Amino acid sequence: MSDSLKSVAIVVNSYFGPFMMQLAQIIKDHHDCDVHLYCKSDILVTNYRSGPHARLFASVSNFMLFPMALRDAGLNETKEFKAAQDREERFSITYNTLAVSNRHIGRGYALGGFHHPGSRYSEASYLQMVHAYNVQLEFWEREFCDKGITLVLADNKEIALVASHMGVVYRSMARARYKNYHYWEEAETREAKSIQQAFHKIPPCQIKDEGQTRSLPPYMAGREIIKRAMKRANRFNIYKRIGYLYLRQIWWLIKGYEKAKGYYINDQVKQLFRQRRDIQRMLGSETVGLEQLADTPFVYYPLHTEPEQSLGQISPEFFFQLAAIAALSRDLPVGVKLAVKDVPMACGRRPDNFYDQLFRFKNVVVLNIAVPGPEAIKRAIGVATIAGTGGLEAALLAKPVISFGRHNPYNFLPHVEVNLDFGDLPRQIQWMVSGGFDQARARGDAKRFIEAVKRVSFDMGEFDYFDLESFPKEAPRSAYELLLLSLTTAEEPADIDA
Repeated sequence: MSDSLKSVAIVVNSYFGPFMMQLAQIIKDHHDCDVHLYCKSDILVTNYRSGPHARLFASVSNFMLFPMALRDAGLNETKEFKAAQDREERFSITYNTLAVSNRHIGRGYALGGFHHPGSRYSEASYLQMVHAYNVQLEFWEREFCDKGITLVLADNKEIALVASHMGVVYRSMARARYKNYHYWEEAETREAKSIQQAFHKIPPCQIKDEGQTRSLPPYMAGREIIKRAMKRANRFNIYKRIGYLYLRQIWWLIKGYEKAKGYYINDQVKQLFRQRRDIQRMLGSETVGLEQLADTPFVYYPLHTEPEQSLGQISPEFFFQLAAIAALSRDLPVGVKLAVKDVPMACGRRPDNFYDQLFRFKNVVVLNIAVPGPEAIKRAIGVATIAGTGGLEAALLAKPVISFGRHNPYNFLPHVEVNLDFGDLPRQIQWMVSGGFDQARARGDAKRFIEAVKRVSFDMGEFDYFDLESFPKEAPRSAYELLLLSLTTAEEPADIDA
């Protein structure tokens, strides 16, 4: 553990800036190590170097070279491809796999998010993309080597890749999706090995039930999402939003922010009107409410927003939503329906005929977007998901889950079936619809899971992205102590219950 804290790199994003500053101070005070800060722009570099925390950091650097490299011209294809091929062989991953999680150059992989706004970055050529990854990966290789980095705190696929290859310890601050708990994980895909280890240390006995099965933090409560979405879809508010977009763009240009060169503002405006159209359709007569399914058994599939981290980054092996829906529809027995529900943030991004395709399946119904997800889960036989929060909520409600994503933190639970092959789907659906699992054990395991989350997580309280300093004052200290624990217990095996 002490070796991991000799030279620490902290990659800060705009959301967790104040929190990470306090955490960095605690690390520095206790270990007298070099702490290197990495942020996303030259302006932030200047601010951190001259701000109240300037003396805390041995260096402050702008790590966001990728967007700028996408605009480089006059590139040597032979040189760039050779460097990329060498890294693909060393890292055992293709650059195209990395691109899956990128909202700009990976837009083609967002099969259910075709109308996500375009950007100047998304217009980069294949050669420019390869070059940009060469630049970004080389940057981290050089930084880790030159500064002797032993531990990096980040949430980034490329950083995790280089860290793993160079023997640098990687930790990501991940949201547990239960209340507002966060934990440290060893990979960007959120496997939650720490939760699994803690789970198997808890005896399979009765855990105190607090009556809390909601996994979403308070500021993301389902009904509040709908309320905000409807407000945004109001025509008057759309025009207000358009005005805000243009004013913000002007401000960014005046300040010289790199993000002013990002998304095309006209695409963002078009998306607002498409979002209004799609929300109205998902509230319309084509959709159904739970009362219309009162006598109908159904499996619930909550759609993901695309592009989204839980698809591109957390589930890089499987991100094909329409394929999953088609396979589920095909293998459901007669009399059982598949209930699909979209989320407001996805509206406006879908391909033009996406919803029409859903309505074509004879045994698929589209739930009204105002139906609260947890209520649909309670009524469903079970839940199928790729990597969504709905799968976790179902697992906590002791409902059977079919998981297409390989890295979900709850995948190890006995009442969760991970699908690695569509050929195995008929058996898994039969297991789900026939109730072929131990419900009493599932309820106990759900409670054990919650207890395990609490043991390895720190509570961010009322923290949200609207007030970045709203976390509890004890949260940075708790995060530090759990970071030390994760560094100590990382090599412990996850025992399997008898």
